[in-house]
Amino acid sequence: MREAVCEGLFQTNRSINFKVKKMKNISLLILVLLISSCTSTYGGGSMDSVKIYTSTYSNTQDSITKAQTHCNKFNKDAKFVRSSRFPAYDEFECVVR
Repeated sequence: MREAVCEGLFQTNRSINFKVKKMKNISLLILVLLISSCTSTYGGGSMDSVKIYTSTYSNTQDSITKAQTHCNKFNKDAKFVRSSRFPAYDEFECVVR
């Protein structure tokens, strides 16, 4: 009888440890998703224009900096064209300096 009780406690302890590990993994995943949603991302572009995809928490200065970095490759300046909220992006035109 004593062995059965000990075995039951061991199984319960293993089950609790598994659940704790699972919750830690889920929490880490949520944290990574939240952090990644706070930044602007480079959406690609050509020598004439570029799209910078934004999130709710990113600001316009982030988009301008990324667009100017893209346009600098072609010795041009970034000029704001338009903004969209769905999907969220800022569009810039690369103009001659």
